[in-house]
Amino acid sequence: MNHRKRVLASIRHQALDRIPLGELVIPDGLVERAFGVKPRGDRARLCLRKEFLEELGMDLVVVDASRQMTGDSIGSKSCAVSEVEFWARESDFFVFVLFEGGFTRALNLFGWQDFFRVLAKSPGDVVSVIGETCQSLEGTALEMLQAGADGIIIGDDIAYGKGLFVSPELLREVLWGPLARMMERIKVRVGAPVFFHSEGNIWQALPDIVGAGFDGVHSLEPSSGMDLGEVRRVFGETLCLMGNLEVQYLLCQEESDLVREVTGILEVVGNGAGFIFSTTGGLIDEVDLVKLKRMCELVTSWRPSW
Repeated sequence: MNHRKRVLASIRHQALDRIPLGELVIPDGLVERAFGVKPRGDRARLCLRKEFLEELGMDLVVVDASRQMTGDSIGSKSCAVSEVEFWARESDFFVFVLFEGGFTRALNLFGWQDFFRVLAKSPGDVVSVIGETCQSLEGTALEMLQAGADGIIIGDDIAYGKGLFVSPELLREVLWGPLARMMERIKVRVGAPVFFHSEGNIWQALPDIVGAGFDGVHSLEPSSGMDLGEVRRVFGETLCLMGNLEVQYLLCQEESDLVREVTGILEVVGNGAGFIFSTTGGLIDEVDLVKLKRMCELVTSWRPSW
């Protein structure tokens, strides 16, 4: 089973040879530190990243569609499209493309203080921004999928450690409808899986995430009360779950703590169908490379029983 097939099988809740592994974010600085070199040019940077992913046994790569590459862009096309084409052509990784969602776009547009005032007094203005964002995302997402991407991640932080920023009812009014319509059109035309990313405690939003048609959800921060076993019990048959390891275990924690935490996650997910192992928010430059390799060894050597 190659990397792409492994991730797709997990999304479809099918039998696996092992649990898939991947990260939402892997900074260039971390890759450069691992090899002790700074690549010159975009192609060299991507080739080095490919080697990094292969050595760790990862199964997917995430292309950030909001990030623009500089220097000798791989081609004359848009940078993100060129990067997607690179991964589709030169690897068997499952290729996700990450987009900023409409809620975050509106929040950034109005600013934190004004956003909640506008949302309370004139929610239609927020709906308009989210609707326009979804329309734009739809066209760009289809372009990425046609270029060779396998799936989409909508990054929209709608929660903090104790719960949602706004009520579930208000989110239904302004967010899930436009997202559901966008995904329906994407799936009718392409049929690619779409994941939702939000850090924080999103328990109250999970039924709406399912209802909007998402195939998976990423983050599941245990420090925010997202108990993996309970989420899997309630939503494990309808959503592919991705995440659950806090990045702190790859920083200052003892290796024994890392092993205990990773093993605990693996024991909860059992056969691994419907689960992709990752940290809750992606890697950072300061990650301990020894601990990162140990984490990947634990995951890739875990053999689910059926």
